[in-house]
Amino acid sequence: MLVYRVETINGVGPYRADIIADDTPSTPTHPTPQNDGIDWWKVRTYPFDDYYCGFVSIEQLKEWFAMYYHALVNGLCRVAVYKIHHKRVLKGNHQCIFVKHLAERLTCEPFDKVFDRGSIAEFGKKS
Repeated sequence: MLVYRVETINGVGPYRADIIADDTPSTPTHPTPQNDGIDWWKVRTYPFDDYYCGFVSIEQLKEWFAMYYHALVNGLCRVAVYKIHHKRVLKGNHQCIFVKHLAERLTCEPFDKVFDRGSIAEFGKKS
């Protein structure tokens, strides 16, 4: 399956890269993975630090990051597309977590291009 992830050119997510403040509490539209319906008992398969946040669709990614559009563009963030076996992805209601080192990165495009177009050019998939 495909997982979409916003990250810097170094592969760091926008929260860890301090592009977006990570001090906000879990909310209904931006829950922490623990509050998003993810089966946490499955996380024990790999160390917790092996899991990274992502999205199962471009639309899900857009809903999450719309309010941070300018910060992500100014932070030179990109949307990376990873291919990974579905058993290595734990899906929540707004996001997913996946074992990044077991995934293959297929492509990476500037955040604003993907957000504005609503698709990844190479795949031509609208969400």
